[in-house]
Amino acid sequence: MSFPRVSVNKKILDEIDKQIKDEAIRTLAKILLQFELENWRIEKLRFKDYFDKQITIQCKKRLEAE
Repeated sequence: MSFPRVSVNKKILDEIDKQIKDEAIRTLAKILLQFELENWRIEKLRFKDYFDKQITIQCKKRLEAE
């Protein structure tokens, strides 16, 4: 049985919300998941700069919240 892509993506996002309590980490997980879903055919090496930037932004937010 195959699920429509939107349904699977919604389930993944719901699991992120249920399992990750830290807001910065939850936001980062959602950003990275969404980026991967939108760009899954593009060469992965191009993503490194984007991922590094998002991780840095969310880590700073997390440190400021502590």
